[in-house]
Amino acid sequence: MSMNSKAGERPKRVIIALGLILIAVSLAAFYLLRPREEVPEKTYVLSGRVTDSATGSPLKDATVKVAGRSVKTDEDGRYRVELRPGNYSITVEREGYTSKSELLEIRDKDISMTIALVQVRKPITLVILTRHDTTIQEKAKASFLASNISKELNIVDLRFMPSAGPLWEDYLKREGEVDVAWGGGPTLFDSLLKYWAPPTSKNALEIIAEIPEKIGGAPVKRFGGNGSLLWVASAISSFGYTVNKRGLSSWGLDKPLSWRDLASPSLAVLPYPQLGIADPLRSTSHTRIYEIILQAYGWDEGWRVLSLMAANSKIYDSSDAVREGVITGDLAIGITIDFYGYQAMKVNPDTEYIIPEGESIINGDPIALVSSSRRREAAESFIAWVLSPEGQKLWLDPNINRMPVNARVFETPEGRAREDLRKLYEQTLKTRGIEFDDERALRTELAMQQYFKAVLIDQNLELKRAWREVAKLRASDPERYEELRRRLTDILSFKDPTTGRVERFTEEYAATINPRLVDPTFSDSMMKAWREAARERFAEIYNLASR
Repeated sequence: MSMNSKAGERPKRVIIALGLILIAVSLAAFYLLRPREEVPEKTYVLSGRVTDSATGSPLKDATVKVAGRSVKTDEDGRYRVELRPGNYSITVEREGYTSKSELLEIRDKDISMTIALVQVRKPITLVILTRHDTTIQEKAKASFLASNISKELNIVDLRFMPSAGPLWEDYLKREGEVDVAWGGGPTLFDSLLKYWAPPTSKNALEIIAEIPEKIGGAPVKRFGGNGSLLWVASAISSFGYTVNKRGLSSWGLDKPLSWRDLASPSLAVLPYPQLGIADPLRSTSHTRIYEIILQAYGWDEGWRVLSLMAANSKIYDSSDAVREGVITGDLAIGITIDFYGYQAMKVNPDTEYIIPEGESIINGDPIALVSSSRRREAAESFIAWVLSPEGQKLWLDPNINRMPVNARVFETPEGRAREDLRKLYEQTLKTRGIEFDDERALRTELAMQQYFKAVLIDQNLELKRAWREVAKLRASDPERYEELRRRLTDILSFKDPTTGRVERFTEEYAATINPRLVDPTFSDSMMKAWREAARERFAEIYNLASR
């Protein structure tokens, strides 16, 4: 090949090379610049239900907002939203309920979320009929109103109605006025059974199920004829007396070990009464103590003991006044419920609470739902709170010192800090008491209270005068002393104002007239007959003893 032909081929090769480069560049540009097909990003499903926080029922037409979208819940409260992976805030709204927001993260799976909304409620004030003192009222109110259940139901206040037992029925007759009855002892609650209703809410029933039917052999729940629960104890108590040890010593008195010791003639000859008791018509705890004595000794002997106790006593209108008398030293002995004794011991170390061995019982102090309550859900929630370990902390307060009915409270930090009260609680459970018949006590309760008032309180000065004269004979003429002591304390015979027949106040007679004593006219006539018979008896014995 000639030099010229080689030279001619070079431009051709250059042109071909340039062409190939241009083709390559064009192909590259085509592939690089052409529109790409987008691969869709995977989504996941957020689903669930919107419910009412109180009832758990589904909420229809709630609005679920997330990622700029809104969906409505269906008939079953269900919702469904598709979301890409990421972090979100979900907000749920519905008329009549407070809105709620939740944070969530979507990663690599579907998520189910149930959201409970709290109903916007009108402020509620619960009305509580009570025999509890102001310390318990104030502390219960502060603790309960700070609780979650109070906030959830918008319970903004507890209005306590402290009232003497005889006035309770007047309040309970007023339809819808009272929601809960709390404190006052089984005697009072048993007399008003027709006004109580069984709780039905899940929360209340679960808490009530934790409370045993008996504690230390004593019933702490009361059931109606159809087996429905009418009241449950919120605390337990024992019954005894509190002594002022310095007072006993100053009067040369031995520490009493039994109820019979409180009927001692040694107390009768003192210049001032050193035993304190309360009117049973004004104190449910003292009513129960008198019933315990009547069953511990039997009806006839029990009235002998009660008669001489009253003759040795200063009579008070309330049980807390008896406690204060022991604390201050005005009394050497006062019959008290256990927590009054523990309070006295805390205030005055010279005092001591005593449970007479084999002569006492454990008692449940009730709480009950009032059947005519118009705020039933809130009322049942309060009852459940009182019975829960949270509410039972109330009794651990050093200014209250009561025995809880739910022993789980001692598992709380506050309970573990009250080792002293736990030991007293366990000691109370081990106390050997009498086999107390609640129904037997109820059959004669009103008759016992009114007879006690008419004979031993209204005629107390005459009783004291006769007993003091009889007691003086103990050393000089023991035979005559025993005869007159027996005659002084015999159960009265009197003329029945309805039949005109002479009757004796036996247990059977007391049970017969008991239902009729709710009639003021009948009650007045019976008490008048008892007073007249007592006055004659005490005057006769005084004259015989002072000859």
